[in-house]
Amino acid sequence: MSTSFASRWAVTTVGEQFDVQLGKMLDAARNTGERKPYLGNRAVQWGRIDVSAAGVVPMTRTDLHRYRLRHGDLLVCEGGEVGRAAIWQDQLDECYFQKSLHRLRPRGGKEGYDVRLMLAFLEHWAATGVFANYVTQTSIAHLPRDKFVDMPLPLLSPSEQEAIGRVLDDTDRLINALESLIAKKRLVKQGMLQQFFDRAGRAPTGENGVREERQLGDLLLRPPRYGINAAAVPLTSGTPTYIRITDIDDFGRFSAEVGVDHPQSVNYRLNQGELVFARTGASVGKSYLYDPRDGELVYAGFLINIAPDPNVLNPAFFALFAQTKGYWDWVARTSVRSGQPGINGREFAQLPIYAPKIEEQNVIASTVSDIDNEIAVLGLRLDKARLIRTGMMQELLTGRTRLPVQGEDDE
Repeated sequence: MSTSFASRWAVTTVGEQFDVQLGKMLDAARNTGERKPYLGNRAVQWGRIDVSAAGVVPMTRTDLHRYRLRHGDLLVCEGGEVGRAAIWQDQLDECYFQKSLHRLRPRGGKEGYDVRLMLAFLEHWAATGVFANYVTQTSIAHLPRDKFVDMPLPLLSPSEQEAIGRVLDDTDRLINALESLIAKKRLVKQGMLQQFFDRAGRAPTGENGVREERQLGDLLLRPPRYGINAAAVPLTSGTPTYIRITDIDDFGRFSAEVGVDHPQSVNYRLNQGELVFARTGASVGKSYLYDPRDGELVYAGFLINIAPDPNVLNPAFFALFAQTKGYWDWVARTSVRSGQPGINGREFAQLPIYAPKIEEQNVIASTVSDIDNEIAVLGLRLDKARLIRTGMMQELLTGRTRLPVQGEDDE
C-alpha cells in the first residue's frame, strides 16, 4: 500500500474496525414484499447523500432487517468511482441500500472507529491512487468485499480521532456554507434573467412594456462564421490558445488547455465583444463571451462566431440571454437532427430575441454583472477552502502534523 502512516500509529484493517456489508441487488420487477426506498451508487456522492436519486423497490421482511440503514452508517461505492462515500444521517425516515454499495458500521458502536475519519481516509486514498491495489477490473473497476476488509487502516487513539473529526467538520461546514451561498446567488441571477428577458420584461430602471421580436442576424455586424478546422498542439508561448467546445463550462467560462499552429489562424482570432457558440453535439448551444484577459484565442471549427452590433445589441446582454430558459428551449427545438444534434450559422441568425433599447440592455448587463462578480468572489473563497482542506488532510492523515489532544503527551 502506497500510504505511509505515522510511526506511532498501530495498523489495523478496515474489517477489524468495521462491520462491512455489501448490499443486495434489488430488482423492482422480481422482488416481492413491501415497497421501500433504497440507495444505489448514484445517490452516494463525496460527503453527501442525494436522496433525489433514491429508488423504490419491494423488499422481503428478511431484507428489511438486513439492509436497513442506521444513523452514522458509512456508505462506500463498490463500483464506478471506487471508494466514493458519504455518511447516512437519517436524510429519510427509513431507507435501505443495494448491491453497488458497501455499508460500514463501526464495531463497538459509538465507541468504535470515527466514521468521519474513515470517510477522510477513503477520500485521501481515492485521491492518491491507493484503491488501484485492491480493485478488480472488468468492464469497470470494482472493490470486492474480501479485499476491502483487508485494507490497512491506521489505528489512532479515540481522542485523536475525535480531534481530527472536529477539524474536518469545521472545514466541511465552511465549504458547505460557501456552496450553498453560491447556489442561492445563482438562483437570484436566474430570477433576474427571467424577469429581464420576458417579452414583457421589467428592466432594472422600472421600464416595462411589450418588446418587439427581432432576429439575431439583424443585430449583428456580419453573418455568423464557422471556426478553423485545425489540429490542437501543446500550448506554448509561441502559439495562440485554441478554444474548443470542451474548453467552455456550463457557466460560460473558458479554461485554456491547448494551442493551435496554423497559417490561417490569424483569421479566426476572437475580438472584444464577440461570442462563440457550440454548433453540434451534446454541448450544442453552449456559449462564451470573449474576455481579453483570457489572452489571444483562436476558435475551432465546431464553434460559431457571432459579432453583435454594439449600437443595437450589447454583447454582455446577449451572453446573458444565452443562459435563459427561453434560449435553451429554442436550442432544444432547433437542434433536432436525425443524427447528432446541431444548429448551423443560418439558424443562429434566425434566433428570435426580445431586445429592448440599448440603454436598457446596458443597465441589465451591468446589474447582472454585479451578481456574477459576487459569485466569482465566493468561488475563489470556495477554491481556497478546498485547497486548504486537501492540504490539511494530507498532513493529518499521514501523521506529518499531529493535533494536540487532552491526556496525550505532545511530540
